[in-house]
Amino acid sequence: RYPYPTDVNDRKLPVYLADTIDRYAQVATMLKGAPYDRLHNTVGVYFTRYSQMGNLTTGILLSPAIWRSDAYGKEVLWHEMNHYAYFTLIEYDKAVRPYMWVYEGLAEYFAHGSMPGLREDQVRTCCSFTLSATFPDYNANYWAGESVYWFMEDTYGKEQVRTFIQSTYSNAVGESISSAFGKPSGMLENEWKVWVERNQLKMKSKWKILYMPLICGLNA
Repeated sequence: RYPYPTDVNDRKLPVYLADTIDRYAQVATMLKGAPYDRLHNTVGVYFTRYSQMGNLTTGILLSPAIWRSDAYGKEVLWHEMNHYAYFTLIEYDKAVRPYMWVYEGLAEYFAHGSMPGLREDQVRTCCSFTLSATFPDYNANYWAGESVYWFMEDTYGKEQVRTFIQSTYSNAVGESISSAFGKPSGMLENEWKVWVERNQLKMKSKWKILYMPLICGLNA
């Protein structure tokens, strides 16, 4: 969908590759239209503006830090490209604004080929989260959000993941969970926490698995 036809027709997606950190900040200011103060610890940024008419991507900006490896550079680009695809499809006239874990977790899931391992402290952090809100730990919306999608795929299959994502274009997250998985958000949340814990325990030795207590205190 192209809700801004006069701006978007015959226009390619602009991707900016900054060759220095200073240039990275300059282009960010240009795309934002004002000084951009959220570049710290970023290697890529997706710039957009939206209204009830829809979303218009003004550009994807990549830091010179992405060139530490070819594989890493591709992951960063795929992450930002996923934002472009996802936010273009949201029906903003329905006042849909997904939680941060939904779109950042999705972008990480899209960029990676498998579930990255989680540390025990990260599993403990997941225990306190709810799928009914943006996670309070900013960075956890990336890695914990990604784990939600790997849990969905491993437990319900890719088709149900696709159904959930498509539903979030025009529905609240809770409604999308019920529609895709046939159960309330709280029930799916508990299943995810058990899955995360078991996934993390798989990385430990056989004996540690046998004697380690449940971190979240949940059973499937």
